[in-house]
Amino acid sequence: LLPSAPIRGSARRAHQQASLLCRCCGEPLIDYVANYENHGVAVTGREIITARGSVRVSPMIRAMVIMMLEVYPHTVRREALYMLHDDLEHTRGGVPDDSLKVRICKIRPSLEAIGVAIRNVWGVGYKLEILP
Repeated sequence: LLPSAPIRGSARRAHQQASLLCRCCGEPLIDYVANYENHGVAVTGREIITARGSVRVSPMIRAMVIMMLEVYPHTVRREALYMLHDDLEHTRGGVPDDSLKVRICKIRPSLEAIGVAIRNVWGVGYKLEILP
C-alpha cells in the first residue's frame, strides 16, 4: 500500500485556500496564485497552468488539485476529499455520493491534455501525477 496524506492538515489547507472564493460565483476574493514550481504547475483563481497550457476549472476541482499538489507524490485519502466536497458544496449528509467521482472523471481528459493526471489508488483515494 502506498503512503497516504494525513487528512487534517491537507484538508484544512485546501479548505483555507478554497475559502478565498466568493460563495455565490466562485471567483477569487483576492488574486491568489499557488505556484508549485518544483512540479511545474501553477494554480490561479480559476485555472491550472503548466508548460503545456492551461485549463479552467471549478472551485471544487481547484481545491482538490491544490490538496493533491501539497502532498505530491503521495495519496490524498478519499475521506479528505469528501470532507472538502461537503465544506465547499454546503452539504452535511456525510454519505459519500458519486458526484465527487463524476467531477474527477469529467476533468481528467482536460488535465491530461496539459500534463497533469489524477490517478485512483484503489481502496485509499486519489493522487496527482505529473506527466512527462
